[in-house]
Amino acid sequence: MRGIMNEEARDVWKAWADGMAVQFRTDQGNWKVMDPPNVVQSKQPHVSPGRWRIKPIKPPPQVLRYRIWLMKSGRSVLPTIHHIPSENDDPTKFETYALVEALDSFIRWDGPERVTEVEVEE
Repeated sequence: MRGIMNEEARDVWKAWADGMAVQFRTDQGNWKVMDPPNVVQSKQPHVSPGRWRIKPIKPPPQVLRYRIWLMKSGRSVLPTIHHIPSENDDPTKFETYALVEALDSFIRWDGPERVTEVEVEE
């Protein structure tokens, strides 16, 4: 039935008209911010709704806490990262400082605990 637009396509057109960024999935499978009127008609949202979406809102950066320790590995010494659980992590899944220090391969900590923010892209 002509004249009835797919609901997802309508949402994409409305979001774009409201000034939000919308994305088109390219032939390579990547999402690219596009303006629907600037795309050939056969690829516009109302014709190819499965290839369009409203650009997701960027999540806040994750705060990661870690400490680097030196590990014996045969004749080598390897710097190794020890991830420290955040408030949202299950602490039972992580080794404590004491457990790391008790490992036969533990040499020493390489400095204090460090904190960094990581932006997660899709």
